[in-house]
Amino acid sequence: MFQAEWCHVQTPSASRPRGYTVSAPAAPAVHRPDLRDPDLRDPDLRDPDLHASELRGPAMSAPEPLLSPEVVHRLRQPFAPGALRWKIQTRVNEQQADSYATVVVYVDARTVAAHLDDVVPGRWSTVYAAPPVTVGLPALECRLTVCGVTRSDVGTVEPGSRAGSDTKDLYSDALKRAAVQYGVGAFLYRFPQVQARVERSGQTWYVTREAQAELRVLTRAVLAGEGPLPRFQALRVRDYQPGAVSGVTAPGSAPGNVSDLARS
Repeated sequence: MFQAEWCHVQTPSASRPRGYTVSAPAAPAVHRPDLRDPDLRDPDLRDPDLHASELRGPAMSAPEPLLSPEVVHRLRQPFAPGALRWKIQTRVNEQQADSYATVVVYVDARTVAAHLDDVVPGRWSTVYAAPPVTVGLPALECRLTVCGVTRSDVGTVEPGSRAGSDTKDLYSDALKRAAVQYGVGAFLYRFPQVQARVERSGQTWYVTREAQAELRVLTRAVLAGEGPLPRFQALRVRDYQPGAVSGVTAPGSAPGNVSDLARS
């Protein structure tokens, strides 16, 4: 069906008075099908370019990279020596004139987060929740997702260790422990046992300056995998294995849990 359109045409002058016009129907418009019409089922009538684009479908974004062995290898790499810290772990025997205390190496949560940003930028996230079971100390679970893989661990803190810092320390410890499940900081578990000379100032014990300087030397030597250590005056070192850190950071899959790291 089409709608007739009317226009004015002039008849020959012999059959009409001057100035007289007659209306006649215009020629029907030719119907041209819209080749982009999705209701056209015949592929032969379709626009070839349009039909090809429909067969291809919408453009797909590139898949998110998986937690590959190469990524895990980068996550397990040691940090720079300046990022490592030492702290007193055991109580000091105040009866001894020359006091030593066990010290342990550690990194803070900001260093761990920065390392994740460097290796997998924009591809890691955390969710914190109360763990299903708690015994004794306050605890917080961190569920860390890296490249689509989620692993979790629980952080703890001794109440009142530092005024007003319990909540912050819980989040920090939970993140660091969860990151270990991907090998972040795995090298720390291969450091030797160390006792350092300490001194007291008021009610607080500190590592002496001499011991601090020797701890920096020890840190660089362990990270470099050097052989026999130099003779220390303010440190007592046990169970040192040259090259132990490089063994932890060799290419491979992520460790299962903290105990596996401690035994590796």
